[in-house]
Amino acid sequence: MVTNTAEIGTSKATVAIEAFVRADRLAKQLASELKVQEGIMKANLDKVLSQIGSGRAVYVDDERAILTPRESVKVQAIDDEKILAYWDKQGLKVSERSPRYVAPASLRSEVLKGNVPFELYNLTETFDVNVI
Repeated sequence: MVTNTAEIGTSKATVAIEAFVRADRLAKQLASELKVQEGIMKANLDKVLSQIGSGRAVYVDDERAILTPRESVKVQAIDDEKILAYWDKQGLKVSERSPRYVAPASLRSEVLKGNVPFELYNLTETFDVNVI
């Protein structure tokens, strides 16, 4: 493999090489633009959430957009051994594969039902907007 680019000669690109290089350049350009657009969205998120309530339809650039708030809840066990002991005590389903564990979906479900003592988990809520 050539590591010194000065050693590489230049020749006419094949169709495949041209397509590959163009796609690579476009991907880099789009990735850069994506970062800019995500920054704009992040900067406006709180204001938009306060303006859409439970949902709002608007026209932007002569196209209809429906905006709805989205809440995500992430639940994470603080101590896996304590969670396992609690699950066993409550008779809840535990994965028997080695090592034994409580499935994240089961933990989340039981936490959201209010069935797990709060000292056994961390809960993180995030808010975003769906645009349809």
